[in-house]
Amino acid sequence: MRNNFIDCLPETLIFERWTITAKERTVYDDDGVELQAQRTSSKSNGRKNIEILRGFAECLNDAPIEVCNAAKDMLADLQKIKASYSASGSNNPPQSISTSVPSIVNVHPPNLSKTKGSAKRLKGEKEIAMEEMGKRRTCSVCGKKDKHNARTCPKLKEM
Repeated sequence: MRNNFIDCLPETLIFERWTITAKERTVYDDDGVELQAQRTSSKSNGRKNIEILRGFAECLNDAPIEVCNAAKDMLADLQKIKASYSASGSNNPPQSISTSVPSIVNVHPPNLSKTKGSAKRLKGEKEIAMEEMGKRRTCSVCGKKDKHNARTCPKLKEM
């Protein structure tokens, strides 16, 4: 790409599945209820948290005392929520949306496929015998369909 003087790929050629945010789209369960996707990258979580904190700090810069008191109350509530998660021993918050799990899961084996270059099929004895019947030649001397021709005809030996 450098030889062709291309610095970056156009956005139309980059599919979403190859980006960092591939798993951040909306996910639905079997009933069509929207589930909240959990982020897998801790770096992107950290970046988002920093952005939230910066916005929060900007709001509190020149805010009246009532806003600062409300922010302190929110901080106390957040610390209580974090403590309840750590007490439960779970890193992830509990899902508020529950999904129904089917009682029976039917898993079928995949269909067999023919591979390329597979061996010839084996012929049965009857099929081999029928092919031999078709290969028999007609003798021009005696007119019989047998395993001989005019050169090896038994009638020639009698004559």
